[in-house]
Order: sequence, then C-alpha cells, then structure tokens
Amino acid sequence: GPRLQQQISRLQDLMRQAVMPIEVEITSDSQTQVTLLKTGLLGNFLQHRLSLTPGHYILVGKRNGFRDVRREFDVVFNKPPVSVNIQCSEKI
Repeated sequence: GPRLQQQISRLQDLMRQAVMPIEVEITSDSQTQVTLLKTGLLGNFLQHRLSLTPGHYILVGKRNGFRDVRREFDVVFNKPPVSVNIQCSEKI
C-alpha cells in the first residue's frame, strides 16, 4: 500500500545519506605526525581537509620526545561540519 511505499522511500533516502561523504577539517601544529586509523598516514600539517562517510573515527598523533595523543570523533549526517585539533604538546 501507500504507507509501505512511503516507508521504502524513506529508507532509501536514509541509505543514500549513510554513505554520503562529509567534509572534516583537521588542524595540527605541523610537527605532529597524524594518522587516521584504518585509513592511513595524513602526515604533518597545519590544516587538512578530507571527506569521510558517517561513522566513528580515531586520529593518532606522534612526535619524537612527546607523548602520543588520540582524538576520537564522529561524523554524523545532518550535523555541523566536524573540526578536530590534534597535536602532541606534552614532553616526556
């Protein structure tokens, strides 16, 4: 019936949104080596933009002589763009 068609249409819209990349901005200090787990090395930078599908992500920052840092963040459809800062600042 029409109600089932409406539900199917809504589900199809949600499935399209679930794989739609969303822009993420990552800032650092250009001295921290940044890796996005399960994706790869992003390198050293002040600002980096990339498009990620909705999900949970973990950034790891490494720098010689400093404690490693981790930043976890979520990319969610229909939410404001994500901005994450990661830098190693605690000397060891």
